[in-house]
Amino acid sequence: MPRVLLKYFAYIADVVKKREEFINLPEDATVEDLLKKIAEIHGEKLQDYLYPKPKRELNPILNFLINKVNIKDLNGLSTLLTEADEFVIIPPVGGG
Repeated sequence: MPRVLLKYFAYIADVVKKREEFINLPEDATVEDLLKKIAEIHGEKLQDYLYPKPKRELNPILNFLINKVNIKDLNGLSTLLTEADEFVIIPPVGGG
């Protein structure tokens, strides 16, 4: 059972009320499985941010990294997670 470290920033950290946490996942869990699990754990506010209404598709403004590599450069939402992976959700950042 892989144990994955999640790191949260900005709005997401405010919603989940923490900057990081460990999540245990079943064998062969994917990024999509992880995102659904954290949305379930942290409730509707996080779910609505990750999967905005009305389409309930993954929010395209978010970036997801596994061990500092964007999942777009791996297998996307189908990327398998393994023991000790570090998973980071990066929301858009503004400023100047």
